[in-house]
Amino acid sequence: FEEAVVGMGARRMRELFRQARSYPQGCIVFIDEIDAIGRKRYSANTGHAEQTLNQLLNELDGFHSRDNIVILAATNSLNVLDSALLRPGRFDRQIFIPLPNLKGRREIIRLCVRKLSLKSDVDLEEIAAMTKGLSGAQIANIFNEASILSIRQNKKLVDYEMIFEAYDRTLMGPSLTSQTLTPAKKRIVAYHEAGHAVIGMSLPETIVKKITIIPRWSAGGYT
Repeated sequence: FEEAVVGMGARRMRELFRQARSYPQGCIVFIDEIDAIGRKRYSANTGHAEQTLNQLLNELDGFHSRDNIVILAATNSLNVLDSALLRPGRFDRQIFIPLPNLKGRREIIRLCVRKLSLKSDVDLEEIAAMTKGLSGAQIANIFNEASILSIRQNKKLVDYEMIFEAYDRTLMGPSLTSQTLTPAKKRIVAYHEAGHAVIGMSLPETIVKKITIIPRWSAGGYT
């Protein structure tokens, strides 16, 4: 909604709801990343953003059931939203969408591999288990990265090695193979990761699948 021109965000908000009301059959208004305009007004909001937020609040207050309009919004940062947005009559019904469970990950993976040619030994059930805690977008990115790796390697089939590398890239960034570690640094990283592994193996229901000291963007190694 926002631009450098003062008042443009509020103007666009008015136009959005004017257009929504123009549909006699009703419509759905969906505002993604609403925290971009709906942050608490004592926070880092600029004057422009506050104007946009105030206009949104005015529009929400002007709705009636006869308008036949459903207004939805999404955010990953509910705690930063201005309390005025969450009052009754505005965005008062909140639906928490968790990360996909095992069943959900299976379905996401099935969708992701529809257009991929996988080696016969690739076990999708194992991949569903190893992607616990990831979002649907992250899982999709893993298979996209694996597909890119197969093209770069001039291979027709996506194999486990490509999927595991794509998994590492998605979580930790690409490997920094050009980064040279001294033997002392390698030893420190190895001890550190071994410590993670020992603790992990001592915890119930914890499985250590991989330990590496290959540096990536966000870490010198990981377990």
